[in-house]
Amino acid sequence: MDLQNHPEFRLLLEHTPVAVALFDREMRYIATSRRWLTDYGVNQQSLIGRHYDEVFPPTPEKWKIIHQRCLGGSVESCEADSFVRDDGSIGWVKWESRPWYDYNGDIGGIVLFTEVIPECKFNKEIFQGSVARFHKLAANVPGMIYQLVLTTDDTQYFSYISPGCRELFELEPEEIQQDIGAIFNLIHPDDYSEFEQSILVSAKTLQPFNQQYRIITPSGKLKWVQAQSQPEQQANGDVVWYGLVMDITDRKLAEEALQQLEQTVEELNRTQTQLVQSEKMSSLGQLVAGVAHEINNPVNFIYGNLAHATEYTRDILGLLKLYQQAYPQSTPEIREEMDAIDLDFLVSDLPNLLSSMKVGADRIRGIVRSLRSFSRHDEAEMKEVDIHEGIDSTLMILQNRLKTKPDSPEIQLIKNYGKLPLVQCYAGQLNQVFMNLLVNAIDALQEGVGTRQSPTPYSLLGLKPQANPTPQIEICTQVLENNQIAILIADNGPGMKPEVKKRLFDPFFTTKPIGVGTGLGLSISYQIVVEKHGGQLYCFSEEGQGTKFVIEIPGYQNLDEPG
Repeated sequence: MDLQNHPEFRLLLEHTPVAVALFDREMRYIATSRRWLTDYGVNQQSLIGRHYDEVFPPTPEKWKIIHQRCLGGSVESCEADSFVRDDGSIGWVKWESRPWYDYNGDIGGIVLFTEVIPECKFNKEIFQGSVARFHKLAANVPGMIYQLVLTTDDTQYFSYISPGCRELFELEPEEIQQDIGAIFNLIHPDDYSEFEQSILVSAKTLQPFNQQYRIITPSGKLKWVQAQSQPEQQANGDVVWYGLVMDITDRKLAEEALQQLEQTVEELNRTQTQLVQSEKMSSLGQLVAGVAHEINNPVNFIYGNLAHATEYTRDILGLLKLYQQAYPQSTPEIREEMDAIDLDFLVSDLPNLLSSMKVGADRIRGIVRSLRSFSRHDEAEMKEVDIHEGIDSTLMILQNRLKTKPDSPEIQLIKNYGKLPLVQCYAGQLNQVFMNLLVNAIDALQEGVGTRQSPTPYSLLGLKPQANPTPQIEICTQVLENNQIAILIADNGPGMKPEVKKRLFDPFFTTKPIGVGTGLGLSISYQIVVEKHGGQLYCFSEEGQGTKFVIEIPGYQNLDEPG
């Protein structure tokens, strides 16, 4: 249907007092009234066939939605909508959009009726309607909507307060507008300084204000509220905040309860780890102490009798020598027995045999002392001890793991001990830290054959290590400033990946297969060093660059301090 050339239709469009435009289903102009052309200052010939976006770009998203609704049979309307004039100014119209139907009864497009609203009418009616709608909306918002003004002479006042202040602050809007202090005086004294500072920063920088604080209402209720607002600077220099205050008491209490729960869970995890460590150390200490005791008894018996056996042997050999001097001519039977037992060798080797037995007994006694020193089962309190003795006793227990194995070479041990004073510590627990770090170093070296680097001494931590195929563990000790003792345990193994290093001290985290490790060793070590001794445990490791653990603890503890 060619509406543009239909005489009756053209006559209607020429004389109708309303701005009318017809569009097809694709929102292209089909026809317009004369009023449309004069209202919007366009030429009809330039409109026909063009898309609405080409004439009034860009079409808001809402018009696309309205268009689709009308094509579905809906009638849409608006009492006040804006448009942009050719000179860039904003105009206002009210409009109605409805579908039009062709001869077959199908929707062929939409027809749009518009009427420009005079400025005076708009300013009065539209503004009043908008204010009414705003007040209706504000009255139903949970919380208080406000408009706070800070003038250039530092005067503050509320130009608008919504009715929500009654429930929130237990104050009437008039009370707050007449006396601004009525609402500010409700702020908790502990929060007022921070609140005031935030307001000043917002006024100076014109950044959004977002603050949580406590208030005490006139009836004595303690509430948590959150104030959010956006400041704007007016042409006269005043700063105006448009904002909302909400009651977040329930949410804040829930957050505090959640925080307490998280702290409780963390404390439970720490306590569980400590219980596991305590039970582990107790069992290990009892086992080691028991083994040491059981070995020590027969060893002491043997060691004590070796002195008598040596003396008896010396006496018997002396007597035998006298017999040989007094009776140089022995009988054939005696000479035959002397040859059979090789008397000369027996006389010369028997003292050596007893001496060797004494060395072996000394060695066993040394191992027993190391076991007892490592366990420190009878030393639960903090005492002054020799750190080097604790390290050496740990190495004595691990000596077998340092030796050559079918699948790995011998691990070379390098000791760089400094001159340390006696250190006040929990010796048994600190020995457990040495054990954990040394076992991890040995495991890394045995698992990383072919990827080793030479360890870097503690004093040279910044230097890059050189390739060295020999597996090595270096132990360094030295005195630092401020009463600090440092123990370094370094290996030239394969090092750690960043994701492993990040979780190194997490309880139950382990890279070892199931059944091989619990993942508690380093976590417990960290607690012993940091929490028990007030020190620090550092790890320096890069993939392919080996691993270094540094223990720093005070040389002596201030036991007079509370806690």
